[in-house]
Amino acid sequence: MALRDHEQRALAEIERRLAEEDPRLAERFLGLSSPSLRNRQAVLALLGVLGAYALGLTVLVIGVSGAWIELIVLGAVISVSVLTWFTWKRLRHR
Repeated sequence: MALRDHEQRALAEIERRLAEEDPRLAERFLGLSSPSLRNRQAVLALLGVLGAYALGLTVLVIGVSGAWIELIVLGAVISVSVLTWFTWKRLRHR
């Protein structure tokens, strides 16, 4: 539900006053997002990681089936890199 013009102006004024009176608190509130947005971002991130991992495994399998050392190495690097990056990111945010 969209706010009316006068409600938007009143909200902007409240935000401005909060930023003047307590900048640290204002920064904390500005950093928050809605739970649905965070959930959507988490799902998209997970799909991206799974997609990249699947790509790495696909390249690896194609390399093994064709006996191409370059593709085997590339697929292994992609797969390990994606898992390492994802694990590091998750541990860092705890």
